Amino acid sequence: MTANQLVPAAQYLRMSSEHQQYSLENQSTAIQRYAESQGFEVVRTYSDAAKSGLVLKHRIGLRQLLQDVVSGSPGYRAILVYDVSRWGRIGADLNPPRATGVCDCHLRVRAGSK
Repeated sequence: MTANQLVPAAQYLRMSSEHQQYSLENQSTAIQRYAESQGFEVVRTYSDAAKSGLVLKHRIGLRQLLQDVVSGSPGYRAILVYDVSRWGRIGADLNPPRATGVCDCHLRVRAGSK
């Protein structure tokens, strides 16, 4: 695939503590490999280091991502996350479906598998 055929994508990274096995760097590397194999180009990164997935008000990166998407012109057409737990713990007990689909803003959301 040539560069002008690649789908522009943002990546969202979150690590809840310094001791997690999946560092922001490891998540980004995995997302980059996924993007390259699936025809995406990562053009924007949002991240929240050492942030719990329970409280949105402390997650500056996710809040900015949401604000950019709601603005209507974020500069990308997909959002890539390492896995659904990076979004947060909301619904974690409900065993939510894979986060692959289209949101109301016509963005594709993809979560790779571990």
